[in-house]
Amino acid sequence: MRRSALALVFVLPLFGCGGDGGTTDDDSGDATTDSASTDSASAGDCASWLVTYDLTGSHFMIDATADFDIELAEPYSDDDKMGPGTMTIRFPDSSGAPGAGAIAIVDYKLTQNFVTGISGFASVTTDLQSDGADVCGITTGTVAATSATWSANAMDPVCQDGQISCAGSFCGTSGSPAEDSPLVINNECSPLTIASFEFAADFSTFTMPATVVSSDSNQTTSMSYQGTQTAAVLDSATPGCYCN
Repeated sequence: MRRSALALVFVLPLFGCGGDGGTTDDDSGDATTDSASTDSASAGDCASWLVTYDLTGSHFMIDATADFDIELAEPYSDDDKMGPGTMTIRFPDSSGAPGAGAIAIVDYKLTQNFVTGISGFASVTTDLQSDGADVCGITTGTVAATSATWSANAMDPVCQDGQISCAGSFCGTSGSPAEDSPLVINNECSPLTIASFEFAADFSTFTMPATVVSSDSNQTTSMSYQGTQTAAVLDSATPGCYCN
Protein backbone atom coordinates (compact mmCIF):
# COMPACT_ATOMS: atom_id res chain seq x y z
CA MET A 1 0.00 0.00 0.00
CA ARG A 2 1.28 3.48 -0.84
CA ARG A 3 2.13 5.84 2.01
CA SER A 4 0.12 9.06 2.38
CA ALA A 5 1.42 11.81 0.12
CA LEU A 6 3.42 14.78 1.33
CA ALA A 7 2.68 17.97 -0.61
CA LEU A 8 0.54 19.13 -3.50
CA VAL A 9 2.22 19.12 -6.87
CA PHE A 10 0.98 18.27 -10.34
CA VAL A 11 3.49 16.22 -12.29
CA LEU A 12 3.79 16.72 -16.05
CA PRO A 13 4.69 13.86 -18.34
CA LEU A 14 8.42 13.69 -19.07
CA PHE A 15 8.04 15.66 -22.27
CA GLY A 16 8.14 19.36 -22.55
CA CYS A 17 10.56 16.00 -21.15
CA GLY A 18 31.77 0.88 -11.69
CA GLY A 19 30.34 -2.26 -10.53
CA ASP A 20 29.36 -5.71 -11.63
CA GLY A 21 29.38 -5.77 -15.40
CA GLY A 22 26.42 -8.13 -15.63
CA THR A 23 26.38 -11.01 -18.09
CA THR A 24 28.04 -11.21 -21.50
CA ASP A 25 26.74 -13.55 -24.18
CA ASP A 26 27.92 -14.02 -27.77
CA ASP A 27 24.79 -15.96 -28.79
CA SER A 28 23.11 -13.76 -31.39
CA GLY A 29 19.88 -15.71 -30.87
CA ASP A 30 19.43 -14.15 -27.42
CA ALA A 31 16.11 -12.40 -26.80
CA THR A 32 17.87 -9.04 -26.57
CA THR A 33 19.23 -9.45 -30.09
CA ASP A 34 15.94 -10.81 -31.40
CA SER A 35 14.03 -7.77 -30.13
CA ALA A 36 16.52 -5.24 -31.46
CA SER A 37 17.49 -6.76 -34.83
CA THR A 38 14.30 -6.97 -36.88
CA ASP A 39 13.26 -6.94 -40.51
CA SER A 40 12.83 -3.15 -40.34
CA ALA A 41 16.53 -2.75 -41.20
CA SER A 42 18.59 -5.08 -43.38
CA ALA A 43 21.72 -6.59 -41.86
CA GLY A 44 24.89 -4.66 -42.45
CA ASP A 45 28.50 -5.78 -42.74
CA CYS A 46 29.63 -4.98 -39.20
CA ALA A 47 29.25 -6.51 -35.75
CA SER A 48 28.01 -4.65 -32.70
CA TRP A 49 27.09 -5.20 -29.07
CA LEU A 50 23.68 -4.62 -27.51
CA VAL A 51 24.29 -3.64 -23.90
CA THR A 52 21.28 -3.44 -21.58
CA TYR A 53 21.40 -1.31 -18.44
CA ASP A 54 19.15 -1.37 -15.40
CA LEU A 55 18.34 2.24 -14.45
CA THR A 56 18.08 1.74 -10.69
CA GLY A 57 19.48 4.80 -8.93
CA SER A 58 18.13 7.26 -11.52
CA HIS A 59 16.11 10.22 -10.25
CA PHE A 60 13.10 12.24 -11.42
CA MET A 61 13.12 15.67 -9.73
CA ILE A 62 10.26 18.13 -9.40
CA ASP A 63 10.96 21.82 -8.73
CA ALA A 64 7.66 23.42 -7.70
CA THR A 65 6.05 25.04 -4.66
CA ALA A 66 7.19 21.87 -2.93
CA ASP A 67 10.21 20.01 -4.30
CA PHE A 68 10.33 16.24 -4.77
CA ASP A 69 13.01 13.71 -5.67
CA ILE A 70 11.55 10.45 -7.00
CA GLU A 71 14.13 7.65 -7.07
CA LEU A 72 14.05 4.70 -9.43
CA ALA A 73 14.40 1.98 -6.81
CA GLU A 74 12.50 -0.78 -5.06
CA PRO A 75 10.00 -0.99 -3.49
CA TYR A 76 8.37 0.55 -6.54
CA SER A 77 5.06 0.86 -4.65
CA ASP A 78 6.42 3.55 -2.28
CA ASP A 79 5.16 7.07 -2.96
CA ASP A 80 8.66 8.46 -3.55
CA LYS A 81 9.90 5.56 -5.69
CA MET A 82 9.30 4.58 -9.31
CA GLY A 83 10.36 1.85 -11.71
CA PRO A 84 11.47 -0.38 -13.21
CA GLY A 85 13.49 1.16 -16.02
CA THR A 86 15.95 -0.11 -18.63
CA MET A 87 17.99 1.24 -21.54
CA THR A 88 19.73 -0.70 -24.33
CA ILE A 89 22.67 0.90 -26.15
CA ARG A 90 24.41 -0.42 -29.28
CA PHE A 91 28.22 -0.26 -29.22
CA PRO A 92 30.79 -1.17 -31.88
CA ASP A 93 32.67 -4.43 -31.45
CA SER A 94 36.25 -3.91 -30.31
CA SER A 95 38.24 -7.17 -30.17
CA GLY A 96 35.29 -9.14 -28.82
CA ALA A 97 33.88 -6.54 -26.42
CA PRO A 98 31.89 -3.30 -26.53
CA GLY A 99 34.13 -0.39 -27.50
CA ALA A 100 34.26 3.33 -28.12
CA GLY A 101 33.00 4.86 -31.36
CA ALA A 102 29.52 5.23 -32.85
CA ILE A 103 26.70 4.30 -30.45
CA ALA A 104 22.90 4.29 -30.56
CA ILE A 105 20.21 4.04 -27.90
CA VAL A 106 17.90 1.41 -29.39
CA ASP A 107 15.48 0.75 -26.53
CA TYR A 108 14.22 2.71 -23.52
CA LYS A 109 11.58 1.74 -20.95
CA LEU A 110 10.55 3.58 -17.79
CA THR A 111 7.63 3.15 -15.43
CA GLN A 112 6.70 6.27 -13.45
CA ASN A 113 4.37 5.33 -10.61
CA PHE A 114 4.42 7.66 -7.62
CA VAL A 115 2.25 9.93 -5.48
CA THR A 116 2.60 13.58 -4.43
CA GLY A 117 0.17 15.83 -2.58
CA ILE A 118 -1.24 16.65 0.85
CA SER A 119 -3.10 13.78 2.46
CA GLY A 120 -6.68 14.81 3.11
CA PHE A 121 -6.51 17.77 0.71
CA ALA A 122 -5.12 16.51 -2.58
CA SER A 123 -3.22 13.37 -3.51
CA VAL A 124 -1.83 13.31 -7.06
CA THR A 125 -1.02 9.89 -8.49
CA THR A 126 1.23 9.60 -11.55
CA ASP A 127 1.02 6.26 -13.39
CA LEU A 128 2.83 6.43 -16.73
CA GLN A 129 4.75 4.04 -18.99
CA SER A 130 7.38 5.47 -21.35
CA ASP A 131 8.74 3.44 -24.27
CA GLY A 132 11.07 4.17 -27.15
CA ALA A 133 12.58 1.66 -29.56
CA ASP A 134 14.26 1.78 -32.99
CA VAL A 135 16.89 -0.60 -34.36
CA CYS A 136 18.63 2.39 -35.93
CA GLY A 137 18.47 4.36 -32.69
CA ILE A 138 16.07 6.75 -30.97
CA THR A 139 19.24 8.80 -30.72
CA THR A 140 22.80 8.28 -31.94
CA GLY A 141 26.13 9.58 -30.78
CA THR A 142 29.81 8.94 -30.29
CA VAL A 143 31.86 7.66 -27.36
CA ALA A 144 35.35 9.14 -27.12
CA ALA A 145 37.25 7.34 -24.35
CA THR A 146 34.40 7.09 -21.81
CA SER A 147 32.32 10.19 -22.64
CA ALA A 148 29.29 10.00 -24.94
CA THR A 149 27.91 12.97 -26.85
CA TRP A 150 24.75 12.82 -28.94
CA SER A 151 23.99 14.02 -32.45
CA ALA A 152 20.68 15.26 -31.03
CA ASN A 153 20.28 15.79 -27.29
CA ALA A 154 17.02 13.86 -27.14
CA MET A 155 15.64 10.35 -27.51
CA ASP A 156 13.00 10.59 -30.23
CA PRO A 157 10.37 9.33 -30.25
CA VAL A 158 9.58 8.27 -26.70
CA CYS A 159 5.89 7.44 -26.27
CA GLN A 160 3.84 7.57 -23.09
CA ASP A 161 0.65 5.87 -21.93
CA GLY A 162 -1.17 6.12 -18.62
CA GLN A 163 -2.80 8.77 -16.51
CA ILE A 164 -2.34 11.38 -13.79
CA SER A 165 -5.20 11.54 -11.30
CA CYS A 166 -6.06 13.49 -8.17
CA ALA A 167 -8.15 12.79 -5.06
CA GLY A 168 -9.13 15.46 -2.56
CA SER A 169 -10.83 18.82 -2.17
CA PHE A 170 -7.84 20.79 -3.52
CA CYS A 171 -7.75 18.91 -6.83
CA GLY A 172 -7.94 21.22 -9.82
CA THR A 173 -5.58 23.77 -8.25
CA SER A 174 -1.86 24.40 -8.82
CA GLY A 175 -2.15 22.66 -12.18
CA SER A 176 -3.48 19.37 -10.76
CA PRO A 177 -6.31 17.59 -12.60
CA ALA A 178 -9.83 17.81 -11.22
CA GLU A 179 -10.79 14.96 -8.92
CA ASP A 180 -13.26 13.48 -11.38
CA SER A 181 -11.21 14.23 -14.50
CA PRO A 182 -7.84 12.44 -14.67
CA LEU A 183 -5.35 13.46 -17.33
CA VAL A 184 -5.31 10.48 -19.70
CA ILE A 185 -2.23 10.05 -21.87
CA ASN A 186 -2.68 7.75 -24.85
CA ASN A 187 0.38 7.00 -26.99
CA GLU A 188 1.70 10.56 -26.85
CA CYS A 189 5.12 10.64 -28.51
CA SER A 190 7.73 13.40 -28.28
CA PRO A 191 11.48 13.88 -27.92
CA LEU A 192 12.86 13.28 -24.40
CA THR A 193 15.84 15.50 -23.59
CA ILE A 194 19.12 13.87 -22.54
CA ALA A 195 22.65 15.11 -21.91
CA SER A 196 26.09 13.54 -22.28
CA PHE A 197 26.75 10.16 -20.63
CA GLU A 198 29.88 9.21 -18.72
CA PHE A 199 30.73 5.48 -18.88
CA ALA A 200 33.01 3.30 -16.81
CA ALA A 201 36.13 2.19 -18.69
CA ASP A 202 34.56 -1.24 -19.37
CA PHE A 203 31.11 0.26 -20.16
CA SER A 204 29.60 -1.63 -17.22
CA THR A 205 27.97 1.54 -15.83
CA PHE A 206 27.04 5.04 -16.93
CA THR A 207 25.71 8.26 -15.43
CA MET A 208 23.94 11.32 -16.81
CA PRO A 209 23.66 14.53 -14.72
CA ALA A 210 20.29 16.07 -13.87
CA THR A 211 18.79 17.53 -17.07
CA VAL A 212 15.57 19.54 -17.48
CA VAL A 213 12.95 17.54 -19.39
CA SER A 214 9.84 19.70 -18.97
CA SER A 215 8.92 23.14 -17.66
CA ASP A 216 5.83 25.32 -17.31
CA SER A 217 4.52 28.05 -15.01
CA ASN A 218 3.77 25.54 -12.23
CA GLN A 219 6.95 23.47 -12.15
CA THR A 220 10.16 22.28 -13.74
CA THR A 221 11.05 18.59 -13.92
CA SER A 222 14.49 17.05 -14.41
CA MET A 223 15.86 13.56 -14.91
CA SER A 224 19.22 12.03 -14.03
CA TYR A 225 20.26 8.54 -15.10
CA GLN A 226 22.39 5.87 -13.51
CA GLY A 227 22.80 2.65 -15.50
CA THR A 228 24.24 -0.71 -14.47
CA GLN A 229 24.90 -3.34 -17.13
CA THR A 230 22.75 -6.46 -16.88
CA ALA A 231 23.45 -8.05 -20.28
CA ALA A 232 25.74 -7.67 -23.29
CA VAL A 233 24.95 -9.55 -26.49
CA LEU A 234 27.04 -9.68 -29.68
CA ASP A 235 24.64 -8.91 -32.54
CA SER A 236 25.75 -10.68 -35.70
CA ALA A 237 22.76 -9.19 -37.57
CA THR A 238 23.60 -5.55 -36.95
CA PRO A 239 21.36 -3.36 -39.17
CA GLY A 240 22.96 -1.58 -42.09
CA CYS A 241 21.81 1.82 -40.80
CA TYR A 242 24.30 1.40 -37.94
CA CYS A 243 27.13 -0.02 -40.01
CA ASN A 244 26.87 2.77 -42.57
